[in-house]
Amino acid sequence: MLIVFGLLAFVIEFAFMVGVYLLASGLVGGGFGGVVVGVLAVVLVAALWGMFVAPKARRRIPKVPRALAAGAAVAVVGAGLLGLGHQRFGLVLIGSGLVLVLAQVALDDGLTDPRARERREQARQGDSRRSRSRRKPATPSRESAPSRESVPPRDSAPPRDSAPRAGAETEGRGETRRSRHRRR
Repeated sequence: MLIVFGLLAFVIEFAFMVGVYLLASGLVGGGFGGVVVGVLAVVLVAALWGMFVAPKARRRIPKVPRALAAGAAVAVVGAGLLGLGHQRFGLVLIGSGLVLVLAQVALDDGLTDPRARERREQARQGDSRRSRSRRKPATPSRESAPSRESVPPRDSAPPRDSAPRAGAETEGRGETRRSRHRRR
């Protein structure tokens, strides 16, 4: 059932963004200016939605105010579209505002995964991923740490062959053709 509510909320939010575009474009009067203003309005609303309403928002509004604000925003855009002459789409958005309120509340209450609840509680208490990653890792016990005797010593350089490589015949003063060629 949660999947259905999640899918329904997503479709309503997508229709809301389309409604924002139509409303902003219609208020300007259409044309190229309407397209630009409509796109900018969608970008602004999507950024605000992502910051305060989205499930992974860092500054997520509490459940009831968030659900009411989301539903009211969808209904206001629907009412604005009614005023511009988009009766069907406006009425659909006004009705969808109520459905979105119910879906937001049901989705928030429906978190049955205990790990998700635990993460949410940690986030509320200020225990974010960053603060957890800054913690020092636990030091291994003496029994689990390898002893120095069991770790072979590192050599500073791998052993080299004394014979020159093929194609690198020596030519006076300890240089090879390749090394002299590289200097040029």
